[in-house]
Amino acid sequence: MTRFPCWALAAALAGNQPVSVPMPIQFQLVLKVLTAERNRPLETRPTLAIGIVYQRKSPDSRDVKDRFAAEIEKGTANHLVPPVRFGLIDVSNPADLASEFARTNPDILYVSPLPGFDLDAIVALSRARKILTFTGVPAYVQSGLSVGFSSELGAARILINRKAYLAEGADFSSKLLKLAQVIE
Repeated sequence: MTRFPCWALAAALAGNQPVSVPMPIQFQLVLKVLTAERNRPLETRPTLAIGIVYQRKSPDSRDVKDRFAAEIEKGTANHLVPPVRFGLIDVSNPADLASEFARTNPDILYVSPLPGFDLDAIVALSRARKILTFTGVPAYVQSGLSVGFSSELGAARILINRKAYLAEGADFSSKLLKLAQVIE
């Protein structure tokens, strides 16, 4: 299990945020998980394109989107290798989802809280296009996204949906799978 300081988690929870793992930790975990993905090694990419999926009408979704985008911008300022760019994918109009995927052309997706939204369309597109999915909403991993983050006893935990990551074309190292909570 990957552990992070309790004070960082407590600070995040104090604000009654919709995700339980602080955004700086989530962003670092996304990068760590990508280093354990053998089919598309992180170090071989000239640029990592992240699509951030959110709902414009949801304050929680907008907040998580903004905080994740801020972490990417901080990482870019610190000269991440490979460089990271992001595009925003608003799912307020589900009919536009496929065109939003095409517009942003993401390598991976980070899915923010989407109240009342059926994840099936995102799951279908991510699997068809072999786009690895991440989220800070643990229930979304049960619903078909590949990788999520939760907190347990003051520590961040990586959740991995085996069926989802295989359908999205990923091949995670056994080392990562031993550290994570794998959902069958």
